[in-house]
Amino acid sequence: MSTPREQVQAALAVINVVRDAIREAGPEGIASGPLYAMLMEFGCSLKTYEAIIGILIEAGVITRSNNLLTWKGGN
Repeated sequence: MSTPREQVQAALAVINVVRDAIREAGPEGIASGPLYAMLMEFGCSLKTYEAIIGILIEAGVITRSNNLLTWKGGN
């Protein structure tokens, strides 16, 4: 069983992977559906995925327009 610290570190790692995928998609952005489908293969639920996207939007580093996620900037 993992400790709370390990759980936080794992959550941050997943958020960073999603952030990096959106950033690396370039100015055209990436469709949310295919990105979620990739994460589903690793057991990511839709609720968790939406929470990650929400965190990144609230942080001001991505935008979402319909199904398109676009890098806005920042870390």
